[in-house]
Amino acid sequence: MLLFLYVVFGIWLVATAINQFEWKFWSNVRALDCFGLLPKWTFFAPRPGTNDVRIVYRDHLKDGTRGSWVELPSTPYRNALVRMFWNPEKLENKAVFDLVQALGMEYSACKTHPAATLVSIAYIQLLDPIMKRVRNDETIARQFALITTRGHVPPRKPEILMVSLAHPFDPV
Repeated sequence: MLLFLYVVFGIWLVATAINQFEWKFWSNVRALDCFGLLPKWTFFAPRPGTNDVRIVYRDHLKDGTRGSWVELPSTPYRNALVRMFWNPEKLENKAVFDLVQALGMEYSACKTHPAATLVSIAYIQLLDPIMKRVRNDETIARQFALITTRGHVPPRKPEILMVSLAHPFDPV
């Protein structure tokens, strides 16, 4: 039984090493890895990601006032050693990051018609969970912003990437 485990983990180690390269013959194996068992590390990327993207939103009320900015709840921070072995939130964080990247590319591509990004898939996917957040009876619209921060320890200097229009709610 021990020999079997050595063989399995040995194959996994070799497969992980091969997975780090962009070889054509390996693309079929990578396509079969639906559970993400073969990691791909990019330690030496030209510009590694060092910022976190955060989504904040605020409500527009019937009396014309605007509420304060509230951060869309994100995943809890875990220490690096724990994240190395247990990081189920990575997928959600990556999804938000990818949507922000896609929105940026769409905005750049539509510079002559910036309003076109309002109907882009990335924009709508970012807007959807924000509009579904609980609201009170006085709220008539909601606006969101994308900001980046660096590090996990305050003070973090936020940089504004984008501020949306105020999106009205359907009358109740």
